[in-house]
Amino acid sequence: MLADGLLVECGRGASTGGRRSMHLSPGGVDVAVLAGADIDTDGASVAITTLDGSVVGAERVITSAADPKRTLALVVRMLKRCLPQERGPLVALGVSVPGDIDPATGVIASAPTLPRWVGLSIGAEFAGRVGVRTYVDNDVNVLALAEATLPAAERVLDDTFLVVEITSGVGCGIVIDGVVFRGSSGVAGDIGHIAVDPSDGTLCACGNRGCLEAIASAPAIIQAASALGHDGESVTLETISHSAQAGSPEVCSLLRTVGGHLGFVLAGLVSFFNPAAVILRSGIPGGEELLLNAVRQRIYERSLPASTRRLQVLPSRLGEGAGALGAAILAGQGFLGMAGSVPESRPTRQ
Repeated sequence: MLADGLLVECGRGASTGGRRSMHLSPGGVDVAVLAGADIDTDGASVAITTLDGSVVGAERVITSAADPKRTLALVVRMLKRCLPQERGPLVALGVSVPGDIDPATGVIASAPTLPRWVGLSIGAEFAGRVGVRTYVDNDVNVLALAEATLPAAERVLDDTFLVVEITSGVGCGIVIDGVVFRGSSGVAGDIGHIAVDPSDGTLCACGNRGCLEAIASAPAIIQAASALGHDGESVTLETISHSAQAGSPEVCSLLRTVGGHLGFVLAGLVSFFNPAAVILRSGIPGGEELLLNAVRQRIYERSLPASTRRLQVLPSRLGEGAGALGAAILAGQGFLGMAGSVPESRPTRQ
């Protein structure tokens, strides 16, 4: 790896009685680059990184991702625009999607918010179009992977935690001893379809009623906020955030209610799993503390005291491009043969 430039010497450590150790780091942009793509219902993001995770190119486009063919072509164009002119080869691509991936085939098995993507072998599609090995995973697993790779000083008490994301759905990434746990068939953590109240008639995208996702996802929050009345104003997560920051009693009450429902589900998970932390990413920066406080209160009300003694409930430390960055980290793991059960797709010419 030193001879090929994949690793470079970056100094020596202190002696512990023998020769001083050599410190190594991955090579820079001139050696090789990785790519990550994050696809959600309302757009796509891409990131280009070096082997050590330094971002050297990024882009986000807001658009409907309902049409797979159009979105695939868009993401390929974004990747090409973001690749540095002076660089080593692109060696792997990671892709994050809001759906369940069959680990045996790489086919999207379920995607309630992007139904036209079901049955698509997205890894094979990208591998053929971009010409590199491609690894595809659920969006919240990718986010959990990004959280797990933060420096230890920025993370939680230990390496076992839950990452909850509120987007077009509600998902939970599970990290055990620093490794993302995906379950026996790759769909662990799909908490959005746990029933909060079986008697609730609210219809979920999965076809059932009373699911957490039907009342706590971003579309559900927007719909509930719209019903409060805003004099014709178009309601988005951004406007909800502004209203929460301004102290709107109706919006603040809504976010506390949503946080209570989310905390109800998480309380059972905390008692069962005993994580060191629950990390929340909501897309509502002005209202996230309200959500967190409501989640904390419900967890401490309903979880066993032994499970909450060391528990932290925290906001995500990752920025806007977290999904694409996590996908690039996934690509790096695949390049090094460390992607675990995540399916790999290769270009047909290889």
